[in-house]
Amino acid sequence: MKISLKWIFITFNAILFFLITFVILILTYYSEKQQIIKYLRGGLEIFVVNASLLFDGEDIKQLNQKEDWKKEAYHRVYQKLKDLYILNYEKGFKENQIYILKPLPEKNKTIFAAHLPGDSSMPYNLGTIEKMADPQVNYIGDEYEYTPLMKAIMEGKVKVLSTDIYTDAYGMWISAYAPIKDKNNQPIAILEADYDVSFLYQTLKQVFMPIMFSVFIIGIFAFLVVLIFSNYALKPIEELVFATQKITSGIFEYRIPIKNKKIQNELDILKISFNEMASSIQEKVHLSSYVSKETLEKIQNESKDRKYYSKIVEKVILFTDIRGFTKFSENRQPEEVVYVLNSILGKQTEIIEKYYGKVDKFVGDEVVATFDISENIADKVMECTKEIFEELKDILDFYQISIGIGIHIGTVLLGDIGAPNRKDFTIIGSNVNLCARLCSGAKSNEVLISKEFYDRLKAKEIFHFKGNAKLKGFSEYIPVYSYQF
Repeated sequence: MKISLKWIFITFNAILFFLITFVILILTYYSEKQQIIKYLRGGLEIFVVNASLLFDGEDIKQLNQKEDWKKEAYHRVYQKLKDLYILNYEKGFKENQIYILKPLPEKNKTIFAAHLPGDSSMPYNLGTIEKMADPQVNYIGDEYEYTPLMKAIMEGKVKVLSTDIYTDAYGMWISAYAPIKDKNNQPIAILEADYDVSFLYQTLKQVFMPIMFSVFIIGIFAFLVVLIFSNYALKPIEELVFATQKITSGIFEYRIPIKNKKIQNELDILKISFNEMASSIQEKVHLSSYVSKETLEKIQNESKDRKYYSKIVEKVILFTDIRGFTKFSENRQPEEVVYVLNSILGKQTEIIEKYYGKVDKFVGDEVVATFDISENIADKVMECTKEIFEELKDILDFYQISIGIGIHIGTVLLGDIGAPNRKDFTIIGSNVNLCARLCSGAKSNEVLISKEFYDRLKAKEIFHFKGNAKLKGFSEYIPVYSYQF
């Protein structure tokens, strides 16, 4: 049979076209799958990082065996797991599993510390906590794998990690891990969230198989349809991945632009949900700057049904006050006054936190801070005080102002002070008042300390006894020691 070169050429080009089309479709399929996985991993990582901050490590320490579901600690953990699951479920990001694991390094294993019981007959497929009484449902204390990713989390090498797609007997998954820390800021458990991605392949097959079939039937027209569809589908995913990277890097004000306000498909809903999530994170980060670290820790650790909280603790109390600030601010613009004040208060806060102190409050130009009791704490506080004077010397001399400092050590009442709808988590008591009086009595660049604080010092030689002072509000004379910087 004689075959003309014309038909050979046509046949060759037709085969080449279909091969190129097939390759393009396969590459497009793979690219879209990777972009979706990147978004899901990014979203899952954001979720576990923020969710891990909600759990109290001291509660997790109590959960080691099946019977521990009856403990109040488990009830608190269960409620937070449930709230997180439902919140994300309703926003469209449905993590299929969320649980807490505790490592057993000696066995190279982990055990389940907390999980949510399943129940297909209940809303959200979640069972009540009473389901944990069933040993078939409850697997607290059961051993589980201890992967290299989990070890990296527990060793503090990274703050969050997620897996590529993996398959087990129950489906195809991606997982993300974040550490849960105790009161000493040490990792003691792992929060794991698993997301079932079996739908991913089904969805992509449903989209691409008809297109591939159409390409082989109608040729170039189908090829153009594939290109148009690929560009249309890929751009929103890239926007979501880019937005996730922005939020992960700390740019919380970033939002995905939505050109068409009218919702058209699931990707539009996903964009809106992402922007709402970013707004919520930004609000929480912004609000956290208005309260002390101690207040944030208290809010994270306490049970939601508690209205008031207080306890007696021993603290080192430090008051600093700017001398001459009223005169300084009389003839200056408010913007300059605020700038100078924030510069001084900001530097003091930075130094106090460097020495593991906590700023309790700002009162005008005054700083109130506390330090937990530890070995050589008095000398460490004096190092902090010395650094405050050294770091602020230039700005204080430039504006012809100074600071005075009072330091005392003693028991205080630490707790919720105020009304039900407006409270401060702060310190009060006679020892706080005494420290405030010492600060008020301190002259320019002077530190006044009480005898209780003086007795804890090793480097006593830098102070001299100033005398027994009659302080306002105290019936007895108070021994006072002084150091002039």
